[in-house]
Amino acid sequence: MVELEIGGTQIQFDPAAVSALRYRAAYGRSALAALEDCRDLQCLERVLLRMAHCMIPPDHRPVLTEFARLARRDPEFIPKALSLRDALYGLDHRFRPHTGGGAGELDEYDLIAGLLAAQLDTAMLYELPLMHLTGILARASDQNNPDIPAYRPMTATELADLYPKRS
Repeated sequence: MVELEIGGTQIQFDPAAVSALRYRAAYGRSALAALEDCRDLQCLERVLLRMAHCMIPPDHRPVLTEFARLARRDPEFIPKALSLRDALYGLDHRFRPHTGGGAGELDEYDLIAGLLAAQLDTAMLYELPLMHLTGILARASDQNNPDIPAYRPMTATELADLYPKRS
């Protein structure tokens, strides 16, 4: 959980992937894609407001209009909400995006399908940020792909054969 003060009130936000799924279910597309389409400050504020609202756990979530009133009282809301976006969509440092076809908008529903297809525990949706789950799926896919060699350190003999010493 991430705790921030918004408009004078301490609020806890959940950066787990389930928050991105809540946004997707409520507004029909990824918050990340909606943020990319923003061309002015009002649009940015509106999308960040909805995203932050979806990140509040349901049992503590105020009505959207009440949360918007708090957020608009806070002159630092946009930078705070951008930090929430970074927590929600934070990139796994080990993630290697695949260069194959099929590039397009991030689809949180594809993430659920991938978790189920890889027979991974969907409880991770409540624990990890979205891009960390994407990295896990990419690594699981790599492990099951016979065309991608598994990494292992070379043995001393293999290193000696590859880099012989001068005599």
